[in-house]
Amino acid sequence: MSLTLCLHGVRGSRPTDRLDQMDFGCNSTCIEFKTENNFYLILDGGTGLIPRGREIVQNQKSTEFNFIITHTHWDHILALPYFEPLQDSKNTVTFYSSKPVRATFESLFNRMLKERNLAIPVEQIKAKINFKTVKSGEEFKIGNDISISTYQLNHQGITLGYRVRHGNHSACVITDNAPIDNGNYMGEGMAAAAKGNPKAFESKFRQGLVKFLANADTVVYDTHFANDNLKADWGHSTPALALDVCYEARVKRLVIFHHAPEDSDHDVRAKLDSIKDRAKKLGVEVDAATEGKEWVHG
Repeated sequence: MSLTLCLHGVRGSRPTDRLDQMDFGCNSTCIEFKTENNFYLILDGGTGLIPRGREIVQNQKSTEFNFIITHTHWDHILALPYFEPLQDSKNTVTFYSSKPVRATFESLFNRMLKERNLAIPVEQIKAKINFKTVKSGEEFKIGNDISISTYQLNHQGITLGYRVRHGNHSACVITDNAPIDNGNYMGEGMAAAAKGNPKAFESKFRQGLVKFLANADTVVYDTHFANDNLKADWGHSTPALALDVCYEARVKRLVIFHHAPEDSDHDVRAKLDSIKDRAKKLGVEVDAATEGKEWVHG
């Protein structure tokens, strides 16, 4: 059994269009998990989804599509209405997402499809669409051989990290996630959970994240900031923090991800270089997320 991790969009906060960012890519978050069963499983719907949707239509192998949604900030969902398989009535598209207090993913998606918000006629959306709610700590299956587990990250609302397992191989995506130390509780419900014993809560969160990532083949991890410009209350991490967690979790490969829209290719390389030597000593392979890159596990 093999599991292939494919990167279609690697930029955070918003898509970009600068020539000095083309090496790693300018599209916002979109990642796909492929198996030998011609199975469509896609994480998030940033602008990297649009060219992937066109490719699928040209060589479609299934009529069932599954999306796992980390959270509903625009850079992670703004291209969903432009996913071309949505325009075919023979297709079924199922979205798995959390249920925050303020607004569900289903309500936000339906608002996106309102005529005044959409540049294409809403009547073109003909696929059957299903919405399913998942919780932090939940494990569920898609199909007979894909297992998915979740973990709430330290980011606004309810942001879920996902672990996708196929056979003996696992790949995880941690986007977006801020350091939780010293009361930086950003996720929905976290401040209440920490009340009374903040240090114990912070330790439990860290230990839970390490356990969630344990022995993964590849972890794609939010490293939006560099060590010298971290804004912890923005909800993002750094390469050094990502490496610390992945080493403790005995992860084989760390892919730094969610490149800041201000970061040039040079800046991304500098982030990667900042942890390369230490990662080598720790036995963790490191790479920078690049549009079009794939890793085959198995």
